[in-house]
Amino acid sequence: GRSDSVQLHRHPFPRALSLRCSSPPPAASACACACTSYAGARLRFRTVSASRESGDMPALTPRRLRIFNIIAAVIQLACGIALGPITDRAASAPWYTDFINAPEKNVSFLDFIPVSKMVASVPLGYYSCVFLLLSGVNHALCAMPGINGWYNKQIALNSNPIRWLEYAFSASVMHVMILQLSGATQVHLLYAVFGLTMTTMTHGWLMERSNMRALPTYVLEGPSDVPQPEESDTLGSGGGKTSTGRPPVDWTPFLLGFIPHIYVWTIIACYFFRAIANRSPPAFVYVIFFIELFIDLSFAVNMMLQYVQVPGWRGYGATEFWYIVLSLTAKQLLAWINYGGTKALAP
Repeated sequence: GRSDSVQLHRHPFPRALSLRCSSPPPAASACACACTSYAGARLRFRTVSASRESGDMPALTPRRLRIFNIIAAVIQLACGIALGPITDRAASAPWYTDFINAPEKNVSFLDFIPVSKMVASVPLGYYSCVFLLLSGVNHALCAMPGINGWYNKQIALNSNPIRWLEYAFSASVMHVMILQLSGATQVHLLYAVFGLTMTTMTHGWLMERSNMRALPTYVLEGPSDVPQPEESDTLGSGGGKTSTGRPPVDWTPFLLGFIPHIYVWTIIACYFFRAIANRSPPAFVYVIFFIELFIDLSFAVNMMLQYVQVPGWRGYGATEFWYIVLSLTAKQLLAWINYGGTKALAP
């Protein structure tokens, strides 16, 4: 290569040099990176404007991602608003408390009996309105001028805090709704499931926050330009880093997030299968339980595929696109299956 286009970089190993060339010689033009060894020196050529990361070509641009968010926002907001007036208010789920009344004198603690008291009754369709509207607001914010630029920068760093904030509330409402459809009415149990689900979602945010640099980060240019990976020392630099020079993926938040998640679905499953034993749940509850359990786990699989970096989950915004698809699918299915099921049960 020409001397004016070659940069020398120190390498942690003795007698090793790394040369990066913006215009690789003909012998190296067939690939983005060619390595040779000569007399203890390592020569490496790599195009500065490489558009591939491990063989993947990023397919999304900030503009296309914004369009996807606008489409999702319109669908979620429209359906959330439409479900309000057409919801059957008679199809309601009660909330009960089970406190112990003041005990009489000389009564053993073992003889205390909780007294159930209904404190509220919530139309099941309103749950759907809430999580659809929350999702719509999330996508609208991500596409909104002034916020969209910040959103694009977060995606370039493999993170989206707005998404996890929305999931913390919308997924919690969804789980409470499924639990109520399975027969749970104790308000404090519903409250606990809401909190456990929110804890799971915060672990998702922590996973992204602690692994921003474990994946390729991207340089933003124009809204219609495909963001390119930032330059990195692909020869490694020691200190616990991988061969790409990036820190290894920390799976701790991902694994810990399964603890509250398993508790949530164990509680839901207990009520669901108890209802089956009593032959009480209608057919649409079966559909909701199994479909939502599958889609719920798909979010974790989506995150895992992102950090394993399999084809289809590499490149700017690839994982974000799948989050949009999964969120739209899960919420729309749950909302309309619930609406159709409760409508069919109406007298």
